[in-house]
Order: sequence, then structure tokens, then C-alpha cells
Amino acid sequence: MTTSNDLDTVSNSWDEHSSHEHGGSPSQAGIQVAQAAQAAPAEPVPVDVGSGAPVQPAAPAEAKAPAAAAPHEYVADASNIVKLPADVSIDNIKVDGHNLLLEQADGSVILIKDGALNVPTFIIGDVEVPRVALLAALEASHVDVAFGADGSISAGPGGSNPSAGADFSVPPGGIGDGFDLSALLPPTDLAFGQPDHRELFPSLRPDSTPSIIDLTPSVEGGDTIVNEKGLPESPGPEGSGEASAPGVDGDISEHNTGTFTIASPDGVGSLTIAGQVISGAALANSASTPIDIITPLGNTLTVNGYDASTGQVSYSYTLVHSATHPDAGTDSIFDDMTVTVTDTDGDVSLPGTLSVQIVDDVPTAHDEASQSIAEGAPALTGTLDFVAGADGATVTHINGTALIFDAGTGYSQLIDIGAGTIQVKADGSYSFTPDASVDNSSGPVAVNATYTVTDGDLDTSTANIAFTITDGAAPVAGAPITLALDDQNLSDGSTPAGADFASNSITFTPGSDAMASIAFGTDLSGLNTANLTWTRVSDTQVVGNDGAVTVVTLDLAVANNVATVTATLNNNYDAHPSINADDLVDLGHLGVVATDTDGTQATGTVNVTVSDDVPTAVADIDSIGAGLFGPATGNVAPPPTACSRTLPSRSPTRTARTPQARCPSTSSMTCRPRLPTSTASGPACSARPPAMCWLAEPMPSTATRPTGLPIPRAPTALPWSASSPATPMPPSTIPQHSACRSRVSTAS
Repeated sequence: MTTSNDLDTVSNSWDEHSSHEHGGSPSQAGIQVAQAAQAAPAEPVPVDVGSGAPVQPAAPAEAKAPAAAAPHEYVADASNIVKLPADVSIDNIKVDGHNLLLEQADGSVILIKDGALNVPTFIIGDVEVPRVALLAALEASHVDVAFGADGSISAGPGGSNPSAGADFSVPPGGIGDGFDLSALLPPTDLAFGQPDHRELFPSLRPDSTPSIIDLTPSVEGGDTIVNEKGLPESPGPEGSGEASAPGVDGDISEHNTGTFTIASPDGVGSLTIAGQVISGAALANSASTPIDIITPLGNTLTVNGYDASTGQVSYSYTLVHSATHPDAGTDSIFDDMTVTVTDTDGDVSLPGTLSVQIVDDVPTAHDEASQSIAEGAPALTGTLDFVAGADGATVTHINGTALIFDAGTGYSQLIDIGAGTIQVKADGSYSFTPDASVDNSSGPVAVNATYTVTDGDLDTSTANIAFTITDGAAPVAGAPITLALDDQNLSDGSTPAGADFASNSITFTPGSDAMASIAFGTDLSGLNTANLTWTRVSDTQVVGNDGAVTVVTLDLAVANNVATVTATLNNNYDAHPSINADDLVDLGHLGVVATDTDGTQATGTVNVTVSDDVPTAVADIDSIGAGLFGPATGNVAPPPTACSRTLPSRSPTRTARTPQARCPSTSSMTCRPRLPTSTASGPACSARPPAMCWLAEPMPSTATRPTGLPIPRAPTALPWSASSPATPMPPSTIPQHSACRSRVSTAS
């Protein structure tokens, strides 16, 4: 019959479609439909005579079964285990071809793909369904089971009615003149159309492929960001943020979290991240049992949550160590992980990439506050202030010069940074030695340099070093000296043989700088100005004048930082305060100034004194016998000291030395004779003018005083000339000068 053949065609097409969709053999339902068509042939379908359309009878209401809820599909794993959510029931099991259907109380259906061929072991939640309980459930559901030689179980539909249960009766009716109308239709339109999946299996969803969404590629910044600066100290150095943050893990930027979403209508069989497979059950339990994954860069990704209702997967990422960044400065690299999801019937999603951005940590060098040190001082040590960062920076350059470190000491070569040298260790320890002598004439000298640190991936940071060089030790002057002069040592003084000059030395000790000069100071205010005017002639001479007469000369000579000062008394100093007293006058003091190369000075002190010269009378006692009229002789002159002469014989006289005074330098007298005639013994006459004037008075032998002493007569001058010591000079030739009458000493 035509109708029977058409139904066979339809049945076969349904079986083929079902096999295509689910990869199994024709379903029993399809077979039952075919059997029903063969068992109950019907009359040809009547058509409408006017339109030619077939007249469709209304289907019995009881033949329309309600559509079942869309199922969830699960696929047994390699161990033939299917893990189901905790709320799944196996009380109502159906066989659909090669598949098992678990009908739930709410009308939803769970499909176990190929479960009828080899009934799997079910794990519901965390509880495995015992084999005995599974067999009981199959039996209660009227499912036939068969055991294989290996102990496997297969399931069949059991003794169910092979009929589809539908009413295939067609009400009778005339066929009309159908052949006249059939010529108007294309031949293929006579066949039934192919039914689709939803028509054949209204309770089953079509097969689908899972997918991954919400992943952000690295070109757009990645899915989450971590920073090397938060790394704690471990096998490598701690990050810059951790170094400056208080407490343990004070900087948590090495951690971060993120989420992504998976879509798998057929259920999640497994999730694979960076090659590590996470089962659907483990994923479902990840909130209570987190799953750690080692990333391609050796860090840790932890899956710690899954929301089955939304498909959202939660994770955290922990940076374990620093990584090499290719570019200088703060840049980023990405830890990329491939992610795939497999559904319960084995479909695999396209791969996605979970990308974590790792931000580079860079070193930070800080400027050093200037430190003060004196020139020539011992080396100053310290440590440069820099944060190495997670990639471990060290000091590599001073003023741009690459450092070469000594394997023994750890220090670099000496680097001259101006007014001093510096050595540095890789860890920032340094030793700065100032130059022994620095020009501080304009004040402290600033020394500035730069240092550079470089980390493991060649990031650099540069900062400043500063020192201030102050003046070192100042020169030191020796003890003060005193130069003592004496009028009596002049050639016309009472002791002309004595020196009329005095010398002494001051030794200067250099400080940190060499000596530049030693000279008389310019301040003459310390010198006595009584009857003297002082003038600094040069760095090495100062004179004191009484009018046009130079009285004192101070001369300076320098050798090897030793200053020798000589004071010369050129003429008598006539401002002694006392009369008839050999008093001492302080002529004051003068500085000798030593100056080093940067202007630091030390001053030594020279004191000058001068002692007076006074005349001396010698007491003379003589006598004459009673009744005698012979002359008595004697001498009130001091012992000879100036010359050695044989004086001419004189008539007997008693000579008295009456005046004694200094003679001016213009006097023609050359020596001090002793009267009367005698041989005076003493040193040779000085080449300088004489210092004394001598007057003698002859005493007549005929006149006597009541005491028997001669009566004085008018004095007669008896000077002597060196050129003619035996010839008395006429009185008219004796030079007169007021100085000769300035002081008189009379002998009794």
C-alpha cells in the first residue's frame, strides 16, 4: 500500500536522523512506529476536490503527550563513572536506544549518553550508588539488564508494548478525482518531509559544543594584574613595595583574583587549565577544596569556586618569584594559560587564554644628604640609600664610570669625584677619602657625584652623592719670644763689648695645608710709641725711629717654616722713665704671621725690651800727712775697659772726675783715659765713637784746707786723642755738646 510504504520511509528517515544526532542505532520508538504502520493499514487520505489539499483528521487528544523538559547530558569518564549533582534521582530510569534517561520529579530528563550499552557507576554528589541499588532501580523501572563476561551491565527497554500507542484510524471518505490533480504537483512533493530532531525527541535537547567567555587577551591588558614589588623576600630579594611596607606581606600586590565564565548546555565533564585537567565534580567542589595549578611561568593559579547556575569560575593568582622583563624601565610580561572545557558527551570548546599581567619592579636610588668632612681627615664610610627591588639591583656606576670590583675586598676601583676619591661595593657600602689639602679660601668645598644601580633585567636608577670638604687643621705657631736690648751695649755705652742686637726663632707647624708665607703682621698697634714711630718697611722688616734717627730695627728671616727675628739697637733709647736707674722699657710686641695655602693663619708673638745705661762713680779716699805739703794722688774713674794706653807723666795732681755723660756720635773723643799716668789694661778701643767725656781738675800743692786737703782750683780738661794719646788736646779743641752735660755724677 502506498500509505504503508510512506510510513516506512518516514520511519527510516527518523532513525537516520536520530543516529546522526546521537551516534547510536535506530531507536526502539522508531521501530514501534513502523510496526504500528504495518499492523493497521488505512484507507487513502481523502483530498479536497476544490483545492486538492488532503483532508487531515484531528488527532486523538490522548495521543498528544506533553513535551518533557530539556535534558542534561552526561558522559561516563574513562573509568565508566558518571558524576551527578547531589539532587539527582535514579528512581525512574528509561532506555532510549543506546542512552539511559533519568526522569526527575520536576519533569526534567538527564541523559546518560551510551549508558544502555554499558551501564556506568553513578556518583551522586560525593556518594557512589552501590551496584545493588543501581540494579534495583533498573528493575523497578522495568529495564531489562544483561551481564557481560567482564561484569559489565547492559540495559534494554524490557517488556514494554512495541506499539507506539497512537490511534492510526482514518475516517473513511472518497478519494475524488485525485489523478487529475496529481499532474499539477512536482513528483517529489508526493513524499513526506523529513521530521526534525525536536519532532522526533521533543524531550531531548540537541547536541551542543561548550564555550568559554569573559577572558581578556594580553593585548588588552590581561584578565588580572600582579606586581613584582609586592614579592616577599624568599630565594630572591623582596620587592620594593614589600621593603617599604610594614609587617609581613605588607604589600599584597603580588596577589590578585579574577573570574571567567564557561557555557556548557550538556554539562561540564572537565575543565583544563595550563594542561591540568579538573573534573566536573572537582570543579563543583572547588569552593571547599581549592585546586592549585602551576602556571607556565612557575607561579600559582588557584581555582576556588564554581557557580553552576551562571557558569562562573573563580580563581586567585599568586606571583611566586620575579620574572625577566625584556625592556628597561617599568614594563609588563604576561603569564598565559590555555583553557578548555569538555562537556559530558565529550564535546570540547575552542581554547581560550587566561592572561595574567606581571608588572616589573624597578630599583629606586635615593639622593644622599651631604656629609661634612675635613680635608686630610680619615676616610668617611657609609651605605648608599637605594631599594633594590624584586630583581636584585646593585651599584654599577659612579659618575657614569662602570665599576670593577675587587674579589678580595669587594670594593671597586678608586673613582676621583673632585677634592676626594670614593670606592663602592656592589651592595652600596662606600668609603670616601678627602684630599689632604683642599683650597678652602672661599669656604667649604662642595663635592657632588652620581651613583647608578642596575637590577637583574637591566632596569636602572640614578641618584646623587654629596660631601662638603671643610678646612682642616690650621698651622700652629711656636711659643712667644722676647728680644732684650741694652743701651750700655752700644759702642759708646758702658759695656760696648756687649752685643747691641738680639735674635730668637719661632717655629710654625703646618696644618692640613702647606705654608704659603711667613711675614711680619700688619698690625703694629702692640708696639710702644713713646719717642718711637714704627714703620712696616716690608714683610721682613719693621723699624722704630726717633725723628730721623733709627733706634730699633726688626728683621725677619724664614727657613723651613722657622721664622728668625733679629732686633738691632742702632742708637740709645732716651725715653726711660727713671733718672739714675738702669730701668727696663717694654717696647711692646709684634706678630709674625704664618699663612697656609687656603688662607688659614697662625700668629707668633715677638716681644722687644730695652734696658737703660747709667754713669758709674767710684768712691775715692785719700790722705796727706800732717805738716806735709806734698801732693796726694788718687782716681775716681772706673777701671779701664776700653783701651790699653801708656799715658804721659804729669805733675803730681789729685784728679777728680766730675762730669760723666753720654757723648754724641759726633764727638772726636775715641777712648776713656785713666788719670794720672798709668798703664791701663783692657780691650782695644772700639771703632765706634766714645761713650764718655772726662774732665780733670789739677790740685795745687801749696794750698791746703783745714783738713789738710788741697783746695780745688779751676778744672782743666784733659781729653785724649786716639791718634795722639800722649799729647793733651787744647781746651779750645774739645767739642762741647749738651749731651755731655745731661747727667753728672760727682765723686767725693
